[in-house]
Amino acid sequence: MGAPESSIRGDVQGLRAVAVLLVLLGHAGLLGLTGGYVGVDVFFVISGFLITGIIVRDVDRHGTVRIGTFYARRARRILPAATVTLLLTGIASCLVYTTGHLLTALRDIGWAAVFAANVDYARAGTGYFATSDYTSPVQHFWSLAVEEQFYLLWPALVGVVALLAARRARRWALVAVAALSAASLGWSVWDTTHHAQSAYFSTFTRAWELGAGALLALTVHRLVRLGPRVRAGLTWIGLGAIATAALAYTDTTAFPGWAAALPVVGAALVLGGGAGSPRGSAALVLDRAPMRAVGDVSYSLYLVHWPLLVLPAAYVGHPLTTPQRLALVALALPLAWLSYRFVETPLRHPRVTRADQVARPHTARSLLMWPAAPALVVAVALGLGSYASASAAAPARTLTSSATSPAALRADVLAAGAAARAGEPLPAGLGVQLTSLGGDVTEPAAGCWADTAAATSHRLCAVGDVSSSRTIVAWGDSHLGMWLTPLSDLAGRAGYRLVVLAKSSCLPVDVGVWSDGRDYTECDAYRSWALRQIARLHPDKVVVAGYVAQDLVDRGTGRRVAARSGGTASREGSELFRDGALRTMERLRTLTDDVTVLSDDTVLPRHAASCLGSRAATLATCAQRVDPVAADRDASWAGAAALTGARYVDLLPWLCDDRTCPLVVGGRVVYRDQGHVTRTYATRLEPVLAALLRW
Repeated sequence: MGAPESSIRGDVQGLRAVAVLLVLLGHAGLLGLTGGYVGVDVFFVISGFLITGIIVRDVDRHGTVRIGTFYARRARRILPAATVTLLLTGIASCLVYTTGHLLTALRDIGWAAVFAANVDYARAGTGYFATSDYTSPVQHFWSLAVEEQFYLLWPALVGVVALLAARRARRWALVAVAALSAASLGWSVWDTTHHAQSAYFSTFTRAWELGAGALLALTVHRLVRLGPRVRAGLTWIGLGAIATAALAYTDTTAFPGWAAALPVVGAALVLGGGAGSPRGSAALVLDRAPMRAVGDVSYSLYLVHWPLLVLPAAYVGHPLTTPQRLALVALALPLAWLSYRFVETPLRHPRVTRADQVARPHTARSLLMWPAAPALVVAVALGLGSYASASAAAPARTLTSSATSPAALRADVLAAGAAARAGEPLPAGLGVQLTSLGGDVTEPAAGCWADTAAATSHRLCAVGDVSSSRTIVAWGDSHLGMWLTPLSDLAGRAGYRLVVLAKSSCLPVDVGVWSDGRDYTECDAYRSWALRQIARLHPDKVVVAGYVAQDLVDRGTGRRVAARSGGTASREGSELFRDGALRTMERLRTLTDDVTVLSDDTVLPRHAASCLGSRAATLATCAQRVDPVAADRDASWAGAAALTGARYVDLLPWLCDDRTCPLVVGGRVVYRDQGHVTRTYATRLEPVLAALLRW
């Protein structure tokens, strides 16, 4: 990716073109290249091959590795284009994002500037293939971070080997890199199996790929002894292996792990087999002027393509169409050429006069780029972030409503629905809420709920008036959890202790649940456990709530039953839910005389932060009608409650009017993601809950 270009074969430049085009087209979702991300692995092999070749030649000529010269050359190759890309991306982010996403983007730019983006993404649990509310415009810098972290140690290691074994430096270097690569490959296989998200970004799981290129550089002189026909055949096999991975792999492929071996070995075969330029090799397609031209600009093309695809989509607030993505791919090529021509090339090969060399050695000046370039980017990011934070914290004159009664809060909803339909702009002062939107959540304390898929029980914990002998049990999933703050406050004031029984994605209805692509059998086990705890607690009241609009499982056949059919609730799903809700209510009424069901909210087409994270957003963005599946199944809840003498509490009038469910009501953001009410808004509705529950 950032490999130097001196003494590069034409077929190698063509292979770099293949790598960057795979990444570009894969990220753009074009030509069915679902595994286009393997282009990065091809880059790693090329980089290890070329840079190790430079180091080995340095040792052959000078008896050691000139560390200063190596890093000076590396600085001139990597830093100029990367620095300009990060600065321009930061400025563009200010024009695209509202405060929350802007601060996140600027933070990501800071991590990228110090070549530690992969560490941050691994630590944060970022999914490379995730389609969440926010995608970093500099996420692709993770691969540059891997390279630079690798090259912090590799030249020094070769230098030490050269000093300790001057006559056999190449042999001992080969042993060292083989051992390290084997260890890295083993760790990659294990870590990909156990920690897939962090493994994707890890230097330790990727080092063997650069090591494969290094091994090739140390042994390529021996490969030339193979016959030209054999070497030519190897190049075609290698190119086929890369193409197979790009077409066959998807975002569900366990990667890197063993799967990375296919593109890595393929790249090594193209590089090794092409040594000596055998006739009939893959150079027939790689060593062509168009491919070499793309290879020349491949580094700049890699840098510019990702923000070019991410920022426009973030601004419009929805995925781009195929023609739009095609247009951006076409635009990436001339932008990459401009970067190559006016940023990369002049600074990589500056004109240095003799007077300049006397005044300040060229190597020393280049080395100064290492602290200077990252410091510049970080300083700019901090400055922009400080300005964004100050703007977000500025008092708003029109932001919040002071309504506190249920009637006044309902009036706020009616006004918000009308404003959304009119497409009015977002109210001033939402910045603080958008900055912390993802964290505006209520959850039980750690250990007090089943927060993993495997958990089928947990410790029983009480909130509210914990010393009281009177008990309320709140049972459900995260859609119960979003109401815990007002429920806890109300229980405490009424003299009850509130015991929470909650499991993620586990609907409190006697029906099979389909979650994360499978039958969620752990939910069945948890439900049985929860009902036993309710029977043991003998509560005075039980409150039930859950995410109703999810796919179910037909227990008779084990088959998945979709929640939706043609945009409405599916008949089979509705029947399963209705029967399960009635069984659940009948069971609960045998355990307590007071059972209340809280209605669910609606489901947004996208995450709230994605809807409101763009400067193009208005109150109309993502506002929509009530989800038909939620409405259908809430009606089943209400019917089951009526048949069993339980109570059904409809909260929807304080989330939607008759036509629209707005994202902002009374100056407050209603949803923190695609279907959970923020803690801020849930707390605001405490007077409504108090009036409806009558505790």
